[in-house]
Amino acid sequence: MEPARPGAAGARGADVFGRLADPDGCALRGDSHSHPNSLALFVADRPVLAHLFAAGSLLLETFFPLVLFVPRLRWLFVPGAVSMHLGIGLAMGLDYSALAATVVIVFVDWPVVVAWVRRSAATVPAPGAAPR
Repeated sequence: MEPARPGAAGARGADVFGRLADPDGCALRGDSHSHPNSLALFVADRPVLAHLFAAGSLLLETFFPLVLFVPRLRWLFVPGAVSMHLGIGLAMGLDYSALAATVVIVFVDWPVVVAWVRRSAATVPAPGAAPR
């Protein structure tokens, strides 16, 4: 097989790496480098579910910059981004844990989390203390 050329992929029904394209265009079915697992096949065999996941990831990635201007949205977008990367790991076997950890480290308001933990710890009685 000849090497793939940019622009020639669509004409011969293959992707840019020269592999034959999946008839329904679904990457979750796997390629020559992976073996799809049951979760990936479950999603890929249900077009509506696959389209919902695709639309959700596009919405998440498109509107994620809003967290820079509306900090309250972080509590919606951060779990969404972590869930998306976890889903990629489970369905496709790709390790995106570093990206998920980066989102958590950068976008979580740590002083608020520390204050919440301290307040929560202050209301918990010490072990062995008599209940009031």
